[in-house]
Amino acid sequence: MGRKRTLTQIVKLEFINIGELATLCEDVFNSTDKFRQSTLKFYCEMGILPFHQAGAGLNRKFNRVEALKRLKEIDTLKHQKHFTIDDIVQYFKKKEDKDLKESK
Repeated sequence: MGRKRTLTQIVKLEFINIGELATLCEDVFNSTDKFRQSTLKFYCEMGILPFHQAGAGLNRKFNRVEALKRLKEIDTLKHQKHFTIDDIVQYFKKKEDKDLKESK
């Protein structure tokens, strides 16, 4: 395992790991506990935070821009619209279904 990247280095990368995404979220959302690594992993398992898996270790990699966009949307749904996690899962399923229909 290499040295931990700084925030300055992270913001220049296209793909980042889950720890780097959590670090970036601390800065973007000005909170150390809003998007912890365990929360991000849970969102991946629920299917609401897309990721890429590659390499021998099958580590999750996130497109930095797309992940932040999705997390901002999740944050808005949770805190401004008071959606539950199940509501958020359904919201993104419907959104993806709509996007698929429109692309055909």
